[in-house]
Amino acid sequence: MQYVDSVLYTLLLVVMVVWWWRSRLLPLVLLLVLVVGVLAVADHRWQAAVAAVSALVLLVVFLLTRKRTGPPWFSGGLASMMCALAALSLWLFPHEDLPPPDGPLPVGVRDFLLIDGNRLGVLADAADEPRKLLVRVWYPAEPVAGAKPRSYFTHAEAEATASGLGNLIGAPFLLRYLKHAYTNAVEDAPPAAADEPRPVVVYSHGYTSFAGQNAALMENLASHGYLVFSVHHSYDSSPAVFPDGTVLAEDPALMEMLSGDGGGGVSAEMFAAFTGKTHADRRAGQLGMREAAIASGQRLTTVSAPIWVADRVFVLDALAAGQVPETVADVVAQGGYEHTGQMGMSFGGSTTGSFCMVDNRCAAGVNLDGADYHYTAFNRNVPVPFLMMYSDYQRLGRMLSDDPDIQVHAYNDYSYERHEIAGVRTDIHRLAVRDVMHLGYSDLTYFMRNPVRESILGPIDGERMLRIQNDLVRGFFDRYLRGRNADFPSAELAVHGDWVTAQQLVGLADWWVGEHPEDRAELVRFDTTAGAIDVAVYPERARLSVANFLRYVDEGLYDGARLYRASRHADGAAIEVVQGGLYADTLAHGDAYEGAVPPLGAIPHETTLDTGIGNEMGVIAYARLAPGTAGSEFFFNVSDNPMLDTDAGTPGRDGFGYATFGRIVHGMDVLRRVHQMPTNAPTDIEVVRGQLLDEPVLIRSVRRLEL
Repeated sequence: MQYVDSVLYTLLLVVMVVWWWRSRLLPLVLLLVLVVGVLAVADHRWQAAVAAVSALVLLVVFLLTRKRTGPPWFSGGLASMMCALAALSLWLFPHEDLPPPDGPLPVGVRDFLLIDGNRLGVLADAADEPRKLLVRVWYPAEPVAGAKPRSYFTHAEAEATASGLGNLIGAPFLLRYLKHAYTNAVEDAPPAAADEPRPVVVYSHGYTSFAGQNAALMENLASHGYLVFSVHHSYDSSPAVFPDGTVLAEDPALMEMLSGDGGGGVSAEMFAAFTGKTHADRRAGQLGMREAAIASGQRLTTVSAPIWVADRVFVLDALAAGQVPETVADVVAQGGYEHTGQMGMSFGGSTTGSFCMVDNRCAAGVNLDGADYHYTAFNRNVPVPFLMMYSDYQRLGRMLSDDPDIQVHAYNDYSYERHEIAGVRTDIHRLAVRDVMHLGYSDLTYFMRNPVRESILGPIDGERMLRIQNDLVRGFFDRYLRGRNADFPSAELAVHGDWVTAQQLVGLADWWVGEHPEDRAELVRFDTTAGAIDVAVYPERARLSVANFLRYVDEGLYDGARLYRASRHADGAAIEVVQGGLYADTLAHGDAYEGAVPPLGAIPHETTLDTGIGNEMGVIAYARLAPGTAGSEFFFNVSDNPMLDTDAGTPGRDGFGYATFGRIVHGMDVLRRVHQMPTNAPTDIEVVRGQLLDEPVLIRSVRRLEL
């Protein structure tokens, strides 16, 4: 509590006491309340306005009733009520300092500007103006004796960023008071020494929000050794205050969109997506929302979605290349940028899912209550471990309908996993927090009290909600980015199980396969020296290919085989694949590859038109020479390779494509590590020169698993 609040609480109490005593000190005390209240309001503590107005009203009442004798029953009751309301206004909107992080390291924070000269005229920028992005970094720091931590909003941010955010609901003053709250991070503190590259997390805020929206979470990660970079997405955000003091306002078109009718409220598609009684209803609702968004040119889906992903790619490129201002070069130099954690809240969470689908530098992703506005992960396997955290969507149901028995379902059930294998992956975590609403996934939950908090953010205690976010997000990244927390989420649920529950995709796979029997899958595991890779194969879609593959599996012919080839765009290859099978020695020694005969013979060629499976990231296909020569050699697509599909029309290829028959379910991270291994092994075969692994990866075994 700031001292001004303490002074006002004390003065208000004194007013109530001396009013009943009819003390001559009363006018002086009321004047003090009025002066302190006015000064507080002038310094962005709008809650004190109630105290100032109350003091003014009571001063008038006192002057009108000062000659009356006897107990002041009416005026005393009025004074007590007005003082209580003034105190309540202060109490409902506290500006306590953020709770300290629980890590062992002090935290520093810095802001910097990145300019993308390759993207001109984005959103409200002039046609020749480059994209400008404010980035904030939290990092482990050396302790600085006597240093004062950063305020939640600086004065300039209170005037611009906080006002812009409040203006969205017609109350620009609403959040300015947070300039009086302090974080735990010291601006420009020297970074703590690091013996190895620090793990990096990149964050995107919610739509129309700001870089410091989840500062408590960022500080907590930094206190445990992470570098956390938050991207302020210009024009789709609250106003940005750049390090030189320049302010970049919201896009006027954004404000126009938000002030409109929002599309007429809850659409039939949206209602079905959340409350449909069957998977068919809810999935159709999701697709209907997408089609409506595209047809209407909805800004989020058609304009902002690709821009935010491009922002994240650009920022990560700049960080990895060290192309940053000198003011943050020492901090940035400590990070490891090849394998990063990616995170976001709301629209930023949706962006995280999309980014992790297209950028191999995402090693693990966290979506804090964001719907899938990008749709790139709809009915697809996100290639990395993923944490989807939901608000209490039953509360959402009560907002959508007056029906007290309405059942609401999670809105991303159909994203991040293929429908036919939904629930199989153990590295996709879906967790819901009871009694928190969407905006409760922010620091704001700490700066409001019930009943105001309950109506906007949910009734859950603010400090408890921050601890839940801190523990679950750090536990997830500790496990999947640092390899340190094998018990996630069991340990975290043991602490927060009263509030957090794991969500199951009940019946989705069975329903989908029942409706689409061609998607029936069988599961196999490649046990390699680089790690396990689980693959779903489709015997109904690729009958010949799968039957052949499973013969090799069942007869143990892949036991002792190897992953031996990696082609990369960075090395000039047109495709990105990892190839394996029985021909490692044949290729490496330059023997007659064309004369090699698969142990079980060649099989007829199945086209991608036959299977309906394109050569997308994570798909397994047969390697071959001419059509009909495939048998034992296979490859995994490390990225989308549409030129390998049938009738792709790619110059230099025969047009038959490469037979696809399965998809990676788990272990894309393993495949990516193999893909980056050195490829300098000698060969006389020109087409694979510079693509053979120096040390092929041993496949210990390939076995069927229970699906």
